[in-house]
Amino acid sequence: MIEKIGEVFQAIQTLGFGKAVDDLGLFFADISSDTGYTSRLLVSYGFTDAELRNGEYQKRIHPDDRTSYLEAWRRMNEGKEDELFCEYRVRDGDGVWRWLETHAVVMDRAPDGSLNTIVGLDRAIDVRRHAVEALETRYRDARRKLDIAEKLRGSEAVFRTDRGLLESLVEAVTQFAGVLAFDRISLFVTRSGSNSTRSSQWHRLWSSDASAPAGDRYLSAALSSVQDEHRPVIMDDLSESVHYRSLVAAPVRLDGVLIAVMSVESLTPAAYRSEDLNVIEAFARIVAIVLGNQRFIERKISQLKKDPLTGFFTRASLEHDAQRLWEEYCRLYTENALAMIDIDHFKRINDTYGHQTGDAVIRRIADVIFRSIRRDDIIIRYGGEEFLVILPNAGHEAAGLIMNRLRTECEALDMCECTETVTVSIGVASTGGAAQPTLDAQIAIADSALYEAKRGGRNTVIAHSTAHSG
Repeated sequence: MIEKIGEVFQAIQTLGFGKAVDDLGLFFADISSDTGYTSRLLVSYGFTDAELRNGEYQKRIHPDDRTSYLEAWRRMNEGKEDELFCEYRVRDGDGVWRWLETHAVVMDRAPDGSLNTIVGLDRAIDVRRHAVEALETRYRDARRKLDIAEKLRGSEAVFRTDRGLLESLVEAVTQFAGVLAFDRISLFVTRSGSNSTRSSQWHRLWSSDASAPAGDRYLSAALSSVQDEHRPVIMDDLSESVHYRSLVAAPVRLDGVLIAVMSVESLTPAAYRSEDLNVIEAFARIVAIVLGNQRFIERKISQLKKDPLTGFFTRASLEHDAQRLWEEYCRLYTENALAMIDIDHFKRINDTYGHQTGDAVIRRIADVIFRSIRRDDIIIRYGGEEFLVILPNAGHEAAGLIMNRLRTECEALDMCECTETVTVSIGVASTGGAAQPTLDAQIAIADSALYEAKRGGRNTVIAHSTAHSG
């Protein structure tokens, strides 16, 4: 047996495929005669034949991986398994931890059941493992943001973290594309009230290529299988499909509940293997956090009290939990800001043109505020003609730019309801560092800046910063 295997390896090298053998890390060993072929991949990492033969290489396996690695070999040595598959880290000659995948098969055993001949393959998987770790990091970050949002459950406040999560998803997609080839990723949910397994049961919620067809009977079967079994499905030879040649359908779960199914599709036949599933499932966990957070936000927004004139939150709707909301922002971000906006000479407009015109002016200014701020920012109608804007993750300069743009757009409004040019005065209070002020203190600073803007002639922005290194 050992001579035959040696002849095969020699033939591969003679034909010019020696580099491929080295890159893959093929190895075999005859235990009884202490002969074999050493993995060239491990040799390239600085391992010597002596280390690989006497077991010294085990000392260079990462401590977190050594136990599972040795357990896998023990089970094979004792005859409990005839095949070994494990992923682990080894330290190369330069002291760098390298991820390896080892797959070994027992060719024959001695009469007493002990190992005689084994053949195996070492494969470098640094890129794939690092991608999984990056996805897991983004998952933990997304999970942390969702936990913050959940703390506000039951209150009338809303914590808009959806944009940050979507940005994490975009980064994850980029990372995902770098390690696993695909032509399209789509998310599907079931149509409510349908028990059918036909394709009409499924609704495509999102796709990286929205112009592509929604799917066919193969995809429908894969989605239904995931729905029934709650585990991934690989279809690797779809020669009759006109849309793709292989696909993976994976469950998207949040807190153990299936909320969607994700499909990863390729025009290449047999594009995916079982070892790709850990990357796909890591990505699916991030998608679950995004979807779950969006549902939470939509539910909380629907419960908030809104000002009927502007559609903004009322002061009363945030009063109870506003301080806690601000504290969560301060814990999540190193910089935050708050702005007080007041319509100049509003009493004169009301007295001259009437309250209906005054209401129309408030609506027009509210529209400018809504269009000028970022998606994450929270607007509150704080008083009659006064608005409060909370700007999470915005420093002194960013908040000033946003508010100056808003002031300019208000001044440029063509108010058909009255002949006066309507302007606003704005006070901004930005903060940063380890010890950020309370919400009440920050409002007082912004109010002081607003008073300064009014006293200085109106139609201006005054910004104060309380940022410090802490």
